[in-house]
Amino acid sequence: MKTLKRLAATALTALTTLVCAHGAAQAEAPRETQVADQGWYWLTGVDAAAVTAKLNQGYRLVDLEVEQGSPARFAAAFVANNGSFQSGAWWYYGITEAQLSDYLTQNQARLVDLETYFVNGARRVAAVMVPNTGAQAKSWWWYYGKTSAQIAQLANQNGARVTHIESYVEGGVRKYAAIMIRNAGADQKSWWHYYGVTAATVSQHLANNQARLVDIERLADNSYAVVMHRTAGESWWWYYGQTMDDVNFQASRNAARIFDVESYTVNGARRYVALMVNNGNALETRVSSYLRSRTDGQIGLYAKQVGGGVLGGVNHEMRFEPASSIKVLHHLTAMERVQAGNLGLNTLVPVCMDGQATSCPNTIAACNNVQNTTLQNVLAPMMQNSDNRSTQAMREFLGQANINGTASDLGLTDTLIQHTIGCGPDMIANHNRTSLSDLGELHEDVAAGLLNQATRTTFYNLMSNGSQQMTAIINAEGASLGKSAATIAAFRAQVRNSWKGGSYGWNGVLWRSYFAETRLPFKSAGVVTPREFVHGAFIEAASSINPDDIIAAGAETLREQVRAALATW
Repeated sequence: MKTLKRLAATALTALTTLVCAHGAAQAEAPRETQVADQGWYWLTGVDAAAVTAKLNQGYRLVDLEVEQGSPARFAAAFVANNGSFQSGAWWYYGITEAQLSDYLTQNQARLVDLETYFVNGARRVAAVMVPNTGAQAKSWWWYYGKTSAQIAQLANQNGARVTHIESYVEGGVRKYAAIMIRNAGADQKSWWHYYGVTAATVSQHLANNQARLVDIERLADNSYAVVMHRTAGESWWWYYGQTMDDVNFQASRNAARIFDVESYTVNGARRYVALMVNNGNALETRVSSYLRSRTDGQIGLYAKQVGGGVLGGVNHEMRFEPASSIKVLHHLTAMERVQAGNLGLNTLVPVCMDGQATSCPNTIAACNNVQNTTLQNVLAPMMQNSDNRSTQAMREFLGQANINGTASDLGLTDTLIQHTIGCGPDMIANHNRTSLSDLGELHEDVAAGLLNQATRTTFYNLMSNGSQQMTAIINAEGASLGKSAATIAAFRAQVRNSWKGGSYGWNGVLWRSYFAETRLPFKSAGVVTPREFVHGAFIEAASSINPDDIIAAGAETLREQVRAALATW
């Protein structure tokens, strides 16, 4: 049964740079310290019409950077304008400070972002403001044309803390503009601001103050003006000297959202400074952190209840090279034909058994030792032992076009078989591909009736069932709930965890993946009422990774559900 795909947790496209993400927290009007599961975007190199178009799609500006004065071009970060992030907002550019003051009065608003730039020698500003009424009302101030010492004096005088700092040079003199709010009540924080400091010094201040950056301004001499405040335990990141692709990679890998971006050029090449905050729910945060601690590659994770909502997803719509995890598509194509009566489990399939080609198998035409083997005895080693000879046999026996046809029939638009699995040069030249959401949809279609009960049982029995990692989670959660060893064993006996892993390594570059369908025995009124889940993880193009870590990450995506199921026993 075809289901509509959710928006990616992090979908990246390289148009002027469009990044869509998912997830991050709570704070004041700039929302720069919020961490909650929240949609977001960032744009770079765009005109005012593109910024307005994104606002009209239900997003709100949290950061605006003027990349070019005339014609105006911007970099901008947005957050979905809903939930705790919801706010009225206005933005302006190409105006004077006097005009800005008029707009603030007219809108009964306060500034959350301010940019100063020059057009034909005339100083202009761009600004983002929010209502300063009702629950959003704050005592606040804004200044321009000040020295760093004057900014510090004004903050002290007002009992305020700086939330945004802007720097510009006029008449050869470094000047600053700043926004500040009263540092009292719910807005009170330990905070610091520094001017003209190197990146290394910023890092040292962050460590000394146990702080995180809330605003950063890059100065022309490659130093920085920064505002930081004491962390509240949230995960956050900052990067400088990054390309557009670097920023996209880090945001998606961290399951983060960008709340501040600085754009500049070095020798004609566009570079960025970016501040990011964790944008994931508890599951996404825990598992993505686990994966990041074990690899330098791109990561992805996914968990969804069959027939229910997505429990967590990071890069789950991203196309990746799945290695042997894609073999489930060969498996399903064969089992559909078994169900239709076109094949039987005892149908003979030619398999090339050349001993020297076990990893990168020969075709039947090039084979020196062809053996006819029953379909069941080809599918089982393909799915349980990841035997590449069996996989190539199914690829030739079923036809690659027919296997891809299965993906097309199911609406798996991210999935395509293109090369012989196990052959490194083939893989590098022409990757196979899929996404975690596609793999999940395949299993959900099986659960929804694509395969009848008998064929479905065979489908999962021929896969690897159970893992040390899943068993460890069940045992640990059962013990933490005070369940007896007998109860945990009885629970474990009714868990079905059918999975397929994938592993590639070529020229020092590694790919790992795992995907599973797991049935957990929830109880209701003492009766087992199973719930099914699809879940998995991947690591893409890494320099190091332990194969067991990807299985552990995939299993870890269901820890909360395992605990919830055990609690019913």
